[in-house]
Amino acid sequence: MDTGLQTREVQCIKSLNNESAEVREDWGCDDRFKPPANQSCAVTCDRVEWVVSNWTDCDKGCGEGVKSREIHCSRSSGCDESARPENETRCLAQPCSGVEWITSEWSGCEGPCASTIETREVVCVSEDGLVYPDEHCDASSKPNTTRDCDLEGGGLHIPCDYMWYASQWSLCSVGCGKGMKTRNVFCGTWGEDGLRNVTEDNCDANEKLTEAEECNLAPCNGTWLAAPWDRCSTPCGGGTRSREIFCYIDGKPGPHDKCESATKPFDNEPCNTNACDDDEIMVLGGCKDSTH
Repeated sequence: MDTGLQTREVQCIKSLNNESAEVREDWGCDDRFKPPANQSCAVTCDRVEWVVSNWTDCDKGCGEGVKSREIHCSRSSGCDESARPENETRCLAQPCSGVEWITSEWSGCEGPCASTIETREVVCVSEDGLVYPDEHCDASSKPNTTRDCDLEGGGLHIPCDYMWYASQWSLCSVGCGKGMKTRNVFCGTWGEDGLRNVTEDNCDANEKLTEAEECNLAPCNGTWLAAPWDRCSTPCGGGTRSREIFCYIDGKPGPHDKCESATKPFDNEPCNTNACDDDEIMVLGGCKDSTH
């Protein structure tokens, strides 16, 4: 068993009725009765099932080969075969023959405007067609992977018309349930100095991108919060004490049916179960051994 830490939120709340409450500042509650916000707990950690050794060297001195490792189950009850790691994998030793740089076709300058660079793939390949890491080829002779576009008979840039641009969506405004997400939308154009923000009247208002929309996350699961216990009904001899229980959803009080009923804390419990002595019996019951 290992030791962990459980935490919970502790707030000062005022009950409005059986189904709702409002949060108050901490000074509104008696600090002497504030419940702890964390406690240690015992947990059972999942242990590693499959134990693997280090990879062996590649079984070939050059070219493509295989390297392996030992796998064994550490549990006497057996291990999940579907989670068994691979015990062999492909490896490349040094090339058996000469290597050279091979290039793909240029990507082309796509789009109506602002395309100033095109790209291509450059790889190091051996005579038998195996692709190797770049360090096996001569870095000084590696072909370029990018080049400027030559558009419109020698021009390197085509100006863009004004259009709407948008940033990435923000995170949803809530952690669960229905919320809103937003983004920045602006009218701009690409020029030789990059993307430039202009006034919105340069763009078609009917084509403006949305700046906000609903986001629906998983339904909210409520969390039970308990108020401090009331004073015990009797000082001795066995009494009861009670407390109010609230269901909090996304930081706000909600109906109890939104919380898991099976985990609801007790709202009452026995207290002061110690027997009363003679003085306490007289206080509670009046005169002792009286014939009147």
